[in-house]
Amino acid sequence: MQGNYTFYAFNVNGHTVAIYNTPAEALDELEYRLKECDTDEYSIEPIDGIWRMLERMGDFDDRYDDDWMEEVVMTASRLIMEKNEKPDSKKTSPEKQTAT
Repeated sequence: MQGNYTFYAFNVNGHTVAIYNTPAEALDELEYRLKECDTDEYSIEPIDGIWRMLERMGDFDDRYDDDWMEEVVMTASRLIMEKNEKPDSKKTSPEKQTAT
């Protein structure tokens, strides 16, 4: 079953280090990282749904304390709110998206 949200994990050497709302944001991070260091192994992969996104955040360092959990909740909320603010291209024609 597919979730309503798709996020994009940015991985370095097999560990998730960041999560983005769009593949373009993840690709920007990849471009930046490749300029800085070409010895690490990078990957971008889609994450289907909020629950799986939260599970992937468990790959981050210093997990399980209150500060970590507070950051996870705030980050997840921000990502979800940003997704909800973007126009849904499947439901709205391009003319309606650009009209203000």
